[in-house]
Amino acid sequence: MSKFRDLTGQRFGRLVVLRRIPSDRHHTQWECICDCRKTVVLDRSNFFGKQNVSCGCLRSDICRLQLTVHGLSRDEFGRHTRLFNVWRGMKKRCLLKTDRQFHRYGGRGICICSEWMKFENFYAWAMANGYRSELSIERKDNNGNYEPNNCTWANDMAQARNRRNNLVISFQGETKTLVEWGLSTGIPSSTISSRIKKHRWSVEDALTIPVRIARKELSL
Repeated sequence: MSKFRDLTGQRFGRLVVLRRIPSDRHHTQWECICDCRKTVVLDRSNFFGKQNVSCGCLRSDICRLQLTVHGLSRDEFGRHTRLFNVWRGMKKRCLLKTDRQFHRYGGRGICICSEWMKFENFYAWAMANGYRSELSIERKDNNGNYEPNNCTWANDMAQARNRRNNLVISFQGETKTLVEWGLSTGIPSSTISSRIKKHRWSVEDALTIPVRIARKELSL
């Protein structure tokens, strides 16, 4: 005869055993309370060799989570949301060798933290850290990974300032990025870059000669 084992007070998954229930059956039954506060009566066989035991609420929670994740990733028309595409693009850059930007990310050893491999975790971080549809994800350290401590949401100007290959120009005591000089001078940043890199203009000429005058002089 097997030795009786008192399970009172023991926890199994979400259940805590309250007391033994008298029964005429050959196996013992136990009254338990679940973390959701619902009480259930179960056989001893329901506890051992199983994981995540509950009153049944666990299955409901898993189904609800699956539906929630689906709702987070798609809009009312069934299309992927912008945030989901941000997350998917991040994974492609770091993990997919055929992606055209892989050499700048995964090819340089940049990876995604294990927490963010699940979209619902990335979504929760994004919502708690200022995500808006006009912002893009940016790594604070361009040599660092995609992870909560190294990422933020930034506008196009902030991203241009932090880009690895961005041209920084100093002129008359001011230091700005190529994009910022384009905005302050009214000369397209692509023109400024071409003047300095391709045509070997001085910084002063590149930033001060209006486009229309330069074109007139070149035509003479």
